[in-house]
Amino acid sequence: ISYRTNMLFRGTTVMTGSGRAIITATGKHTQLGRIQQMGVDATKESTPLEKKLNQLSKWLIWLTLLFATLTVVLGYIRGKDLLLMIETGVALAVAAIPEGLPIVATIALAKGMMRLSKKKVIIKKLEAVQTMGATDIICTDKTGTLTEDHMKVHTVLFENESVYGAYKAASFLLSEKNPVFEKMVIAGILCNNVDPNTMDGKGDSIELALIHFARHLDFNPADIKKMNPKQMELPFNSDRKLMATAHCRKDYFHIYAKGAFENLVSHCDYCIDTEGIKPFRNKGLWSKKVDALAAQGLRTLAFAYKEVKKAPTKKTVLQELIFLGIIGFLDPARDDVKPTIDIYEKAGIKVVMVTGDHPGTSKKIAQDIGLLKMDAPTEKVVLGKDLLNHPLENGNAYSKKFLEASVFARVTPEQKLDLVTFYQNNYHIVGMIGDGINDVPALKKADIGIAMGVRGTEAAREVADVILKNDKFTAIELAIRQGRVVFQNIRQFVVYLLSCNLAEILAVGVAAVLNLPAPLLPLQILFLNLVTDVFPALALGLGKGEQDIMEQPPKNPKEPIINRRDWFFIVLYGLCISMGVLGIVVYADYILGLPSETINNLAFYTLVFAQLFNVFNMPKRNESFFINEVTLNIWVWGALILSLAITFGAYLITPIAEALSLYALSFQKLGLAALFALGSLILAQIIKRMRSVFGWE
Repeated sequence: ISYRTNMLFRGTTVMTGSGRAIITATGKHTQLGRIQQMGVDATKESTPLEKKLNQLSKWLIWLTLLFATLTVVLGYIRGKDLLLMIETGVALAVAAIPEGLPIVATIALAKGMMRLSKKKVIIKKLEAVQTMGATDIICTDKTGTLTEDHMKVHTVLFENESVYGAYKAASFLLSEKNPVFEKMVIAGILCNNVDPNTMDGKGDSIELALIHFARHLDFNPADIKKMNPKQMELPFNSDRKLMATAHCRKDYFHIYAKGAFENLVSHCDYCIDTEGIKPFRNKGLWSKKVDALAAQGLRTLAFAYKEVKKAPTKKTVLQELIFLGIIGFLDPARDDVKPTIDIYEKAGIKVVMVTGDHPGTSKKIAQDIGLLKMDAPTEKVVLGKDLLNHPLENGNAYSKKFLEASVFARVTPEQKLDLVTFYQNNYHIVGMIGDGINDVPALKKADIGIAMGVRGTEAAREVADVILKNDKFTAIELAIRQGRVVFQNIRQFVVYLLSCNLAEILAVGVAAVLNLPAPLLPLQILFLNLVTDVFPALALGLGKGEQDIMEQPPKNPKEPIINRRDWFFIVLYGLCISMGVLGIVVYADYILGLPSETINNLAFYTLVFAQLFNVFNMPKRNESFFINEVTLNIWVWGALILSLAITFGAYLITPIAEALSLYALSFQKLGLAALFALGSLILAQIIKRMRSVFGWE
């Protein structure tokens, strides 16, 4: 579409001129209609969190049925009461399924949503918080997202001088009192229709840039225009591709002109440098300079002037002009984008520029923000026509090139949609940033659609999952960080819940097999599941995460929420806790000779303490045991106190104590229960540290 030069598109506005047109398409057959239809047809995949939780649920259902059935059968074979074993089996089945998981996951996501809202990032769907954390490719538009969305003077070229990064170097030239440079600045002020007294952002972006540039150099555009009243103007039109103005001052008419180099240069017979005015003979060299700037994606304007005593006419105003030089303009990259790109690189996230703009401009901005190296191969920049000639399909000879590319220029809305689908088919979690109606299909299809809240269209905000109220690219990094924290918290409390539930299953199952006194009764199991499991798990879900979380690679989309390493620790913690419970059962039965009711209560309180201590097993293996993300989480300490208060409160309330079969225990016996529970924690920590030291993976 970007290569069509004789088409009018629905939704665009004719700014100047007039003409006759032939209607070639209407309604849904127009380009705008096609975009709207693609937005309707695009379908969003299930979020990574939904897929992983569904997968985990299936595993847990089958494992639960297996353990519950084995417990009932083995207990009955060992002579236990069948009704009691069935009740215990049902209670274990209920306990094995972490009922608190949906609640805790929802609260963790909601907490993440609240944190982001304070940073001007609005999450429309809870699941989008975690999806942000799983994102490993971000497709983004260029204009306004990576750039400032307004033109600035970038390069100034005049005889024998080249000023790159004009804002930085221009002050030096002024201090040297370079007359040519000063004339170019004044030409930019006077041959300009922007009112410098208002500067409300209205007007041609190039003319606004010239006024801003002059002000940056301590010129006063309003005073200069007042001192040089305009006498006549030759307005810009599509044929001339230039404009000229005449100003009267001190009995002379000062004429300034600006326009496309190839049009203005034909009116220039002279040029000027620090030595003075001379014939303009090196037009070919200047043409090459202009082409070089255009190849970098800069928009260029040529400037010329002359001074005459006689008032010019429309026929004479452009005669015998003196060429001044060229100014190159660029919509510059935002200052905060490059550091954010560096953070993404450390985090293993690939940023891809997807734009309809000129490839030279796109490459220049990509180099400025660190998306492309200066010596990057041309394969890193892909044009829309390349996608047209080589469709985005897996197995295509060009698919590797497309996956490695960092910039896609001159692409259509349909190609943006195809690109998102292509990445998803290659097992990537894709975030798409957009603001216009042309971005709607890709925003909807992406795993996470991100729209701009200030300059974004209503259609883009409607289909997006995330809205950036401040339009800042850096805000996305905060969302990804929070998403990773949420996923880490969810994984952490799932490990906690499952290890606690496994401990209950093992304690009851092994006791049934060995014909030991029942360590837990059905109602006690349910009580533990609702008290010592949920509140600490909820506290873990509210953690602030690891400090280096943005220096870790993104999680593999195909990796389950609980990986092999996590299953190892679930089994380890479950075994250690169950060993503590069974240990006190054996000690109380064979050594102390206590009655079965007392043994049951000792086992119950041991499990309460051990499951509460289990939260301190959750930090990473290389973190300090005493100072880590868990011990610094005030919610964890509150959850421990609340769980203990509810547990002992249940003992003090007679009806609840009777329902749970809780009896009076001395402080000595409670201390014994706490000691066995502490032993479980110490054993788990010893094995955990040995695994780290010896590299047992």
